[in-house]
Amino acid sequence: MSCILSCSYDTEQMDPLSYLTWMTDLSNSFKQTKNIGDLNFTLQYKTSDYIIAMETLNKHYSKEQYTKRKMELEGMEYFTFTIQNKSDHTHSQSATEMLDMKEYASFEMEKDFSLIVEKDTVKPGLYLFEQQSEINNTFLFLLAFPKQTNSNKKITFSYDDNLFDTGIINYVFQQEDLESQPTMLYK
Repeated sequence: MSCILSCSYDTEQMDPLSYLTWMTDLSNSFKQTKNIGDLNFTLQYKTSDYIIAMETLNKHYSKEQYTKRKMELEGMEYFTFTIQNKSDHTHSQSATEMLDMKEYASFEMEKDFSLIVEKDTVKPGLYLFEQQSEINNTFLFLLAFPKQTNSNKKITFSYDDNLFDTGIINYVFQQEDLESQPTMLYK
């Protein structure tokens, strides 16, 4: 789907490709980006339907496979978080500095992430740093947090940046946005 001036979607039910397009549209707040200096911080909230839609782009699930996979994914809130450094400064960093950054991202950075739902703060249940920094100065993280019973309330994803020392960055998902998301029509 291509959007030139504005996109309009039927937010009741969508086929998998339309669902992915809707979820990654910055105007729907499930994907949020923040720029601080030469750094771009992007967060994608990934519902179970989003993950299934990504998985089924190249293969088809039967209705039973879809239902089984959806149940496997329930109980967690999933996110992809990226940090892209648009500066040429990273190319001038020493190999030791880059190794230290990658080591921190691999083994210590998990503690810098939290999910706040009302007054509850939880740390990631799953954390993966996918190293891509040699390719395009991008750090990519896959995170999942235990779903809270009140997770249809406002959710705040919080990142305390100790990698580039920019401070705390919060991404807020409002209750009305979480409740108004479409469902994926699966055949």
